Amino acid sequence: MKELTLEFIGLELVKTKFTHPLIGRELRTIRGKSSGAYADFGSFQWTKAVKAIAVLGVRSKLFSHAGCDLQAMIEGGALSLAAALDYAIDKQPMWLSDMFGIDSQGKSISKRLFNRTNPGRKRSGPTAISINPFFMPSDSIKIYHNGHEMSSLVHLKELDQLLNLEDTQPQYLNVA
Repeated sequence: MKELTLEFIGLELVKTKFTHPLIGRELRTIRGKSSGAYADFGSFQWTKAVKAIAVLGVRSKLFSHAGCDLQAMIEGGALSLAAALDYAIDKQPMWLSDMFGIDSQGKSISKRLFNRTNPGRKRSGPTAISINPFFMPSDSIKIYHNGHEMSSLVHLKELDQLLNLEDTQPQYLNVA
């Protein structure tokens, strides 16, 4: 089973759940410096890279509900959300492993979960990131906001507009 669940309170991601056949179990993380009382959870802090994951998750689900043949992505230069997530994928901090795990050969799942253009910004120009639809289909993403599952197109659009952070103007890839 493949599933990514993102839980928001207000405009901040506070919990995640991730399941994929490559890891064989559910990984759960909670926002904070440590998981504290949440036994068997990993943790993450609210950073630009985490904001990028939140925006990508919401937009991917929004596109799925809208029946789009397009894939959501974020794009930007050195100080953008896209660059922050790209950098995290390259450096593999502990929170990224807590959130998405590693496979049986010790390789990060996040490198398969996200498609990247210009990874590591090795050439001039922006980097772009999307969720790999073959690895995690959009219909396998669940979004909760203030305790309620966002199941309507209207609510997902509202949350996407509220999360319209910094350089995250909607970007699209045609995957048809």
